[in-house]
Amino acid sequence: MASVEEIADYIWRRSSNYGVNPSMALGIARYEGLNPNTIGSSTFGNRDARGYSFGPFQLYSGSSDPTKIAPGGMAYEFQQKFGQAPSRDNWRQQVDFSLETIANRGTSPWHAVRDRGGVGRITELGAQYAKSLGLTGEGGMLAESAERPAAPAPASSEASSAKGELDQYREKQFFNNLISSGLSMMAAQQPRQMQMLQPVMNRPRVRREDFLGGLLG
Repeated sequence: MASVEEIADYIWRRSSNYGVNPSMALGIARYEGLNPNTIGSSTFGNRDARGYSFGPFQLYSGSSDPTKIAPGGMAYEFQQKFGQAPSRDNWRQQVDFSLETIANRGTSPWHAVRDRGGVGRITELGAQYAKSLGLTGEGGMLAESAERPAAPAPASSEASSAKGELDQYREKQFFNNLISSGLSMMAAQQPRQMQMLQPVMNRPRVRREDFLGGLLG
């Protein structure tokens, strides 16, 4: 039979696979069914005012009879997915199912979140519980990154200054490219112009006497 500590360790390690904050997931389980009374019971469950629920995340069966699973609750969804009712033998599947549900649908199915003051508070309680169990590693790093405040956005004056410098740089590059292109075009055309002008400028001057001599001589 799995112990509370073993299940808590599994929740902590598996949460990151579903993109769920381990502290939050552990906090929910801690105040739902992750306790010796539920985990150690013969049915791996717990009867409450509304019916019967199973496992560390208290998958609700919709019935006060632990042998019956009524449509509508998460125990029924679990049964439809895995082909069996929640039990002590499939507690790992229950944890994975619950983490997947949190990732896709949020924490609204669990009353412990509301009763303990919301997601922020349940996450704090989960982090404290993890620390008491000595849970560290990947889960701890993910929890720290999730709770670390985001870096402040740059002030508007700083953003404007940075934009101005970028615009000036682009403008300078544009004119440099334009000048380079103009010089390249002038260099390409210069030999042809010289070739056209050279014969005219270097043509020998014909004297009038030479012309007349050619006709009369």
